[in-house]
Amino acid sequence: MIAAVNGRVAPVVRSWRSWGPLLAGALVMAYGISLHAGTFTYGGPHNRVAFNGFASTHLGAYSDIASLYFKDHIWHGLTPYWHYSFEYPVGTGLLAYLTSLLGGGVGVYLAVNAAVLIACGLLTIWLLRRWPGANPWLLALSPALALYVVLNWDLLSIAALVLALVLFGRRRDGWSGAALAVATWTKFFPVIALPVLLWVRLLDEPRDRTRSAARILVPFGLVTAVVNVPFLFDSLSRRRWAFFFQFNTTRRGTGSVWQLIGHGHIAASTENLVSLVLLAAGIAAVLSAVGIAHRRHGVPTAGLIAPALLASFGWLFLTTKLYNPQYDLWVMVLIACAAVPPALAVAFAAADLAFFTATFTQFRLGNHWVEVHVARLSIVLREAALLAVVGWAVWQIVGPWLRHRPALPVVQPDALAAFTGAPE
Repeated sequence: MIAAVNGRVAPVVRSWRSWGPLLAGALVMAYGISLHAGTFTYGGPHNRVAFNGFASTHLGAYSDIASLYFKDHIWHGLTPYWHYSFEYPVGTGLLAYLTSLLGGGVGVYLAVNAAVLIACGLLTIWLLRRWPGANPWLLALSPALALYVVLNWDLLSIAALVLALVLFGRRRDGWSGAALAVATWTKFFPVIALPVLLWVRLLDEPRDRTRSAARILVPFGLVTAVVNVPFLFDSLSRRRWAFFFQFNTTRRGTGSVWQLIGHGHIAASTENLVSLVLLAAGIAAVLSAVGIAHRRHGVPTAGLIAPALLASFGWLFLTTKLYNPQYDLWVMVLIACAAVPPALAVAFAAADLAFFTATFTQFRLGNHWVEVHVARLSIVLREAALLAVVGWAVWQIVGPWLRHRPALPVVQPDALAAFTGAPE
């Protein structure tokens, strides 16, 4: 009888493990969409200032998607880069354009984008089930999934990145490189996953490194060319295409450690250079640790990919001059991918929630006291939690071989005396 009961329960448990995170993620994202209810019926002036003022009156109601709808007059159906400059790479620009073709005002526009992004969120959770050792519940139940589902278009790039990882794990390197290119040219900074995946594959196949690298780089380059080259044929569209890079190099540091150290006295070019040097040094350190762990101590590379990506992306967000709140969604995705201990995941989620609340409260009030005593404290908490996550990821790389280092040889007293020249 017990065997019969267990036989009926086991499929239910397996089904819940498969569909439970999807259901939970759908409900969490639905709640996030409900925070923007006022935007679906917004009937105020068609300008960015008026909309931002309206959205800031309710915590969690603001969306870059809706704000840029008014800033760039997206309802006119013009093509970004050909007809106007857009402050994101071409993948995001094309999504913004395609979702505007239905017309119907900002409410319909946000609803269409929400449908696409919810699908990307569910795809991400589903793909995490196919990454060995991942814990999709950490993403499905995270506040970040609700807060950032339509704050920006990040979930499209996130889904492409996780798809690239799953394909890479199944040794479909060509398709993985293509998916990573989509992720890169939607948000650009996912390009830091490219050296990690390349290095892991070169460690796996040291005898045929040229072909191993080409299997990833050629599709990555082809997709990059397909999505970018059409906007580079004339000087005007090239300038509009390059606006994303120019825009980000001139922005000042906010929401990051740069705000804490008083970036007002530091030139933007200096912030860019220091951030880039720190990022390069950090990624080089992560790749070196992966190489040592695999080559000298035999740690399988499959178990190093998720921690290496979490450490690399976490370090990027620690050193960047501009920390957008939705970056925490990327961290939560990689936390789920690496199966970070739930206690650490909850701690980071709590710090993220505090940062989100303080950031958008300051956005609404514009109060100096709130900025100094609340917003900055939330940055400190978020940076500390992120540093703990990066530290955990690094330990997953170096810990296995540090814990199994060969013991130091025992030095006999007579040998020590001979070496030092001391009398016996």
